[in-house]
Amino acid sequence: MAKTKPQERRVAKDGTFRGRPTHFTPERREKILTALRIGNYRVVAARFGGVADATFYSWLERAREERGRGEVTDYTVFLDAVEVAEAQAEATLVANLMRQARDNPTAAMGMLRTRFRDRWSEAPQRMEITGKDGGPVAISPVLAQLPEEVLDQHIRELEAELAEPPRPRLVNG
Repeated sequence: MAKTKPQERRVAKDGTFRGRPTHFTPERREKILTALRIGNYRVVAARFGGVADATFYSWLERAREERGRGEVTDYTVFLDAVEVAEAQAEATLVANLMRQARDNPTAAMGMLRTRFRDRWSEAPQRMEITGKDGGPVAISPVLAQLPEEVLDQHIRELEAELAEPPRPRLVNG
């Protein structure tokens, strides 16, 4: 890749510079792609490349629009490279995880639960609390006047009680 100045500028037909210098330089694009190839999120990759995430996403949006019109530009080439880099990162991470899964059942279960959620994940736990006859829960006027931190403490205590397994009750008999 040829070295270019960090701030390229658009040149009009008459040879004069137009607009602000662009951040869409080959060096910045390559830094972003490097970060994506090793598995970083797009926001982190953009920042690593020295651009704001909004700028990065505007480049991708522009590329999608140009791609939709059938154009091939630096932006569409960059979008293709972003998609390939993300696919490479995912393939590498899956391969590493599969290697770990051979010796680590927890890693294997994590992969199964993520990849084949419908067969390997536990059913989500859901608890619904209702008032009398399925109606809304009535709050005592006294509770409604308590400071929020006191209510939070009561809620934490109730949650702790609910998390404990029920204790068997002894019956006199």
